[in-house]
Amino acid sequence: MNLVAIDFETTGLNPREDYPIEVGIYKYDGDTGAEKVYSLQIKLPQGVSLPPFITELTGLTEEELNSKGMSLEEVKAILDDILDPEIDVVVAHNANFDLGFLWYHFNIAPKYFFCTRTIEFLTNPHLGCSLKNTYARYYGEQEQTHRALDDVMMTLKVLKAQTERHGLEAMMFFLNKIVQTPERNLVFVPENATVLDFTQKFALKEEKQ
Repeated sequence: MNLVAIDFETTGLNPREDYPIEVGIYKYDGDTGAEKVYSLQIKLPQGVSLPPFITELTGLTEEELNSKGMSLEEVKAILDDILDPEIDVVVAHNANFDLGFLWYHFNIAPKYFFCTRTIEFLTNPHLGCSLKNTYARYYGEQEQTHRALDDVMMTLKVLKAQTERHGLEAMMFFLNKIVQTPERNLVFVPENATVLDFTQKFALKEEKQ
């Protein structure tokens, strides 16, 4: 199995309206054992500004992105070379977000994915399932830098811990699953995803006597 872990830092939360500013990528080739790691900054489109809170969160600045970043076209060429959407399994924490940016800005739609946030929600529904909280549950507290490659590496360790807990065969249940939870709306639904909706509340009807 080929795994491609991916994380985007962006100008906002809506993949249709906002833009990627950094992408971290890790690929593992299941046949050869080869690993590839990328950390790519992305230029902002003409006329697009970087919100101050994103700079505060990530440390990335508009000047840095526009002077050192790659164009969307250059990043797409690298992604097309790394990721085979027909066979590679993409791994992301809150995958609907990252897959949304992958589709809207790079026209890439992987057939297979694991969402580590979904796996954690279904494993521990009574506990927080942010990347920071999930990582801490398995490995102890870790400062989250909100940089793409750092988040990729945290996500990979989370996936490893989840796989050790459930076993490889059982992990296949989570393939292409996304949870919809009350506190967070889905920003994108991949065509091949199964959405598990936990926003609905059901009440048992009283039986008629």
